[in-house]
Amino acid sequence: MSVDYAAKLEKVRQQQERARNKQLAKMNDPEYKESMKAKARKRTELAVEKRKAKLSDPAYKESLIAKKKAADARKLEEAKNRPPTTKRPGLKKSVSKVAYRERAKTADEKRLWDELGQLPCVACQVHGKERHPVSIHHMRGRTSEMCHSYIIPLCDWHHDTPAPKEVVELHEWMIPRHAKGSLGGKPAFEAANAKETDLMLTAYTMIGRREEALKLLAL
Repeated sequence: MSVDYAAKLEKVRQQQERARNKQLAKMNDPEYKESMKAKARKRTELAVEKRKAKLSDPAYKESLIAKKKAADARKLEEAKNRPPTTKRPGLKKSVSKVAYRERAKTADEKRLWDELGQLPCVACQVHGKERHPVSIHHMRGRTSEMCHSYIIPLCDWHHDTPAPKEVVELHEWMIPRHAKGSLGGKPAFEAANAKETDLMLTAYTMIGRREEALKLLAL
């Protein structure tokens, strides 16, 4: 490696290091954090208004109903064409497996999931960012009563997949809700972002279900 080339590499490395330190200092500035939260609140309010307008549009409502009917028709057709299965006599279901089987979603819960699934990650929004797609995080497990209502939409890096090291260095709040090794878990996730209950209220508000969330959180 020539001396000139090595010097150029060192210069680039120093520039990258300065840029990283500058970004870290900016993110740790209380005024900057507050401005980002204010911007996130503003975006949330705009998103809520936009969502309400969309949901009040008769044409949009009709399209949702048509999609639901089409999906139900496909499922019915698949069930009709599915070959019958014969059960072997004398076999009994395991009690332990039945006890831990995920509770089936109601029709309203399915609609709720569809609506929340269209939102960006609510944890990223706290920091003025927007990431898609999202997956649904259960706040109270998958078997308890109304477990499919206590949910929030999270991106993969906030849900159960640790972000790359370089991303975490720039965005210290990118902590997964489900711990992977020493990274993540509920306490760390809420300390870096917000309480799950607050995120749930934000998500429900964005789809026009704020009062519903308040009733659930009061239980």
